[in-house]
Formats: sequence, C-alpha cells, structure tokens
Amino acid sequence: MAKLTKRKRPEPSRPPTPTAKQSPLIEVWPVSRLIPYIRNPRKNDSPEIIDRIASSIKEFGFKTPVLAKSDGTLIDGHLRLKGAIKLGLKQVPVLLCDEWTDAQVRSFRLLVNRSATWATFDEELLALEFADLTDLDFDLTLTGFDLSEIDKLSGQLAPDNPQDNWKGMPDFQQEDLSSKYSVIVHFAGQENLQEFARLVGQPLTDKTKSIWYPKAEIGHYADKRYAASESDGQS
Repeated sequence: MAKLTKRKRPEPSRPPTPTAKQSPLIEVWPVSRLIPYIRNPRKNDSPEIIDRIASSIKEFGFKTPVLAKSDGTLIDGHLRLKGAIKLGLKQVPVLLCDEWTDAQVRSFRLLVNRSATWATFDEELLALEFADLTDLDFDLTLTGFDLSEIDKLSGQLAPDNPQDNWKGMPDFQQEDLSSKYSVIVHFAGQENLQEFARLVGQPLTDKTKSIWYPKAEIGHYADKRYAASESDGQS
C-alpha cells in the first residue's frame, strides 16, 4: 500500500519589492488615460506657466516621465502633462509607482514640489552660465528664469567699481607732453558712448574729440593736439 505524504501548499506569489538595482517600469500612455489629482495644491493653471513648460518640451522633448499608478492616478507631472496637451501630444512616458501606498503617494506629491525650493543658487556661477549661453546664442527664456532675473545676475559680472576695468593700465608719468598710448574708439550708438563715459568717469558729447585718462591729467594738457597724423615724423 502506497504511503501518502502531505504536501505543503505553495504560498501565493507576490510581486517583488522594487529596489534601486531594478530598472524602473516606463510605459507610453495616451494622455487621456491619466487622471490628474483634483486636490493638487500646486497652482500651475496659469496660461503663461503652461506656455513656458510647453516651450521647454518643444525644445528638449518630453524627457522626464510623469509618475502614475496603473489605474491612471497621476502622482507627479501635472504641469508637464498640461504642456504636452498644449502641444497636442497624444502620448507621454509614464513611470509606474504601483508599489507605493496611498500615504506614500500623497507624501511624494508634496515632497517633489517642496524639495525644489530647498537649495539656493551660487549667483556668481549662475551668472557665468548665462554668459556662456548668451555666447552660444541660446534662448535664455528656456532656462526657466525671467529675463529680469537674468539681467540682474548678468550685472554682477561687471566690477563694482568702474575703474576696475582699467587695472593694469600704465600710469602716465613721463616728462614729455605726448601720450604714452593713443587709442581710437568707435561706438555703435549713443548708449554705448554714454556707457564708456561712465566707465572712464568723464563727460563725453558730440563735440568731444579726445580725452586724457586718468582724468587728472586733462588740466595739464588741455591745449595739446593728439592727432597721430600731426605727430608723424616729429621727434
């Protein structure tokens, strides 16, 4: 007679707990499948804000997936979704977060928005970044900063004292009445002329033919003529 043995009933399978080593599950969904969180405390319904995020998506593409659960509940990415709809996109990448509890979903919504305000900028380094982007002829409005902010930061690159622009220039101490260096400067417009006048600390008008720098020397050589053509061949 065969002996019966009692088999242990297998435990029901459970989905593995996601770890940092596992690849995130990213899918592409139609935008109509996503359900925005009706109590989202982040105010981002302004047409101007939506236009700005739409412009960034148009420039860079939709590179940051929205976060959602399989039932369509949107966790993060409300503004990106609005920008996609504004551009007429039919699909967006979605990162699934089904392993999160309801409490984690609610907490992360607050965290992801609040954490963006934690850090501050090194304004000097930020100004250098804008200077480089300007040299590259890139649209600075796509950085997310207002032009007024950028102008303020760009002004920090200029020396606090306009005279600092002249550091390294030789002092005028020679015995003769001729200038040590003669420089001819052309200006694109009146605004550039006045900016130069501010830097050298001297008034310049349409009648100004030449100036001495430093300004203290002007009184001693007021009757001196500076045209290079008149000094050619003279000792």
